[in-house]
Amino acid sequence: MLSRKSLMVVILTLALLLPAASQVWAITHLQVQPGNLVTLQYIDGSFYRIKSNGVTEEKPFKPSSQTLIIMDIDWTFTGGEAGHTYPLMLSIEAPKQTAQVFATQATPNGDGSGGINVHLTSALTFASGAYVLATLPDGVTTTNLYLHGYVI
Repeated sequence: MLSRKSLMVVILTLALLLPAASQVWAITHLQVQPGNLVTLQYIDGSFYRIKSNGVTEEKPFKPSSQTLIIMDIDWTFTGGEAGHTYPLMLSIEAPKQTAQVFATQATPNGDGSGGINVHLTSALTFASGAYVLATLPDGVTTTNLYLHGYVI
């Protein structure tokens, strides 16, 4: 039979370990809390965050007091010409400077539509107070442009 002192040690140990154990399950495969995951959609020249309930925020997304880490880029378009290559470029717009940080390209199929899905191994980082800018090619219509990542 456990003594009163031993029982108290067991209870205190469980009280310390159980909250930590429950937090382990709240970490994603990216080692971040689910609430830190971010999906941004390009709408009318800016990126807007899509919340986990499907609602798009009203203002363009700009990390405040956090760093935005982009891991995946999805882009589709129509209106291109088969055989031509169309670029997509992303830049950081900060208060004092704009710098291009990513470029890729896609070639449309026979009906003029194309797209890419890029999984970044080193990621793109956007500091607090910086916006993500996209430079899209002339002559095509972007049907979807999503950035997937997280904030820390």
